[in-house]
Amino acid sequence: MKLDLFDAIAGHYAACCLSALQEAGVLAQLRQPASPATLADRTGLDPELLAGVLDFLAATTEVLARGPAGYQLADAYRSPNALEFHLDKFIGAYGPPIQALDQVLQQPASGAGLVAGAKLARAFAALHQPVPSLTAQLLRGWQIDSLVDLGCGAGGLLVELAGASASFRGWGFDANPEMVRAACRAADAAGVADRVEFRLADVRALEAGAVPDGAKAAAAIHARSLFNALIDRDGSAVVRLICRIRELFGATFLFVEDYYGRLG
Repeated sequence: MKLDLFDAIAGHYAACCLSALQEAGVLAQLRQPASPATLADRTGLDPELLAGVLDFLAATTEVLARGPAGYQLADAYRSPNALEFHLDKFIGAYGPPIQALDQVLQQPASGAGLVAGAKLARAFAALHQPVPSLTAQLLRGWQIDSLVDLGCGAGGLLVELAGASASFRGWGFDANPEMVRAACRAADAAGVADRVEFRLADVRALEAGAVPDGAKAAAAIHARSLFNALIDRDGSAVVRLICRIRELFGATFLFVEDYYGRLG
């Protein structure tokens, strides 16, 4: 469905409103019905202006509904995975490059530096994944007992695998320092920090000396949502990275989870 000009403007305003309400702690409280006055009292916001924002969102989106007891998130958005994750990822983390698109259009390389790494890490650290995950089941089916995870994010896969098997060893690499910190916290919380290790590194510039000996002998390499960022017209960047991975690691298997598509 194509948006007309005013739909597009309303969508922009709605996204900004939802993001602001998330940061203010309002959305998390709307899993149960609440009035603007109650929400304003809990959060210290202006009740009249808050009522106007909630009314706008209820009128223009399917995210919020208004009933006799006040405002509430629609059923489809009461899961954190369906709301906070996407707002943190697409508005909080990837919003700044869009806001600065006039600059990015002139200097495309500047876009990556505008991504809010802390918001991206917060999104993935709070993501609720089913356990056992499909990826973990697949890797166990291949009897993978040691794994290098390239672009490991918040470390969920390695922490899950280590928690399920006392013999598992894992090494994760990510270019986002906030992701690495989140992964380390997750490993500590799960009690597996002695068997999984996370390092700050851009896999495209990874040097052999930065790879632990154990990782060089891992049974497999895994990469999720890594290659899609490198897709170009002839695929040469992906080919170069795969060749570099082969040079750095002695693993027999490379497991890739990725997409090449568009939003929507």
